[in-house]
Amino acid sequence: MSDILGQIGSRVRHLRKEHGLSQEDLGERAGLSYKYIGEIERGQTNPTVDVLFRIASALNVQLEELFFDVEGYKHASRKSQLRQEIAHILSSMSLSQLQIVLRIVRALKEP
Repeated sequence: MSDILGQIGSRVRHLRKEHGLSQEDLGERAGLSYKYIGEIERGQTNPTVDVLFRIASALNVQLEELFFDVEGYKHASRKSQLRQEIAHILSSMSLSQLQIVLRIVRALKEP
C-alpha cells in the first residue's frame, strides 16, 4: 500500500500504545476487529473516513490527530497551531497594542 497509509497506521499504533491499549481493546472500543486494526497499523488497508473517525473516537482524540505525523500535514498543522496561538494572544490586547502589532505585521509582509 501507499506510504501515507503506513504513516497513518504508525500514528494509530503510536496513539494506541500511548493509551495503553491492545489492538483487541482498540478494536472493541471502535467496533472493529483486532485483525482490521492490525492491517491499518501495518498500512495494509485503506480505511474509510468513518473507520478513522471511529478509531479517533475510541482513542478519545480529534480525527486530525491521526494525521499529525503524516508528511505534508505537519507543516499545515503547525501553521494552524501558530495561528491559534497568535489569535489567543491578540484577543487579550488593547486597541493601542493591536495597532502596534498591525504595523509590525505590515512591515514584515513588505518585500
